[in-house]
Amino acid sequence: MPLCLVRIDDRLIHGQVSVGWVRVLSPDRILIADDGVAGTEWQKEAYVNATPQGLKVTILSLADALDFLGSKVPHDERTVLLVSSPADLLKLVEGGLSISEVNVGGVHFREGRRKLLPYLYLDSEDEDSLRKLAAKGIRLEARDVPTAKGIDVISLIEERK
Repeated sequence: MPLCLVRIDDRLIHGQVSVGWVRVLSPDRILIADDGVAGTEWQKEAYVNATPQGLKVTILSLADALDFLGSKVPHDERTVLLVSSPADLLKLVEGGLSISEVNVGGVHFREGRRKLLPYLYLDSEDEDSLRKLAAKGIRLEARDVPTAKGIDVISLIEERK
């Protein structure tokens, strides 16, 4: 199961993903791993409707996403995995997901978060989760769109302390 992109983005599917990344990567499927969205029919429908026609969309809880990635997605299928938070991605990795690189594409303003980039606001829990992912050898690159220059997230966190 080739994951062509693993992205943290609290908006999940939106223009940057459905136009920018999909156009560059040509995936066969977008997999949203999110407990809240998976349990809410209207949200699932909204995300399916925001996806380019012909692209498969699967929306699953974190636990079901692990199962799907481990055994149910066809091995010749290019998949974009979207999660809404660093903590959710850490849960997937601690549950057995093997990845080497993550695109940190959008964690937006919320009370208690500090701005690192126009599209990246982190609180201490986000930073802790990202550090744990990096400690597992996972490269974390902040980049909102495919044409932007990637920025090492851990270096950014450390320099902005």
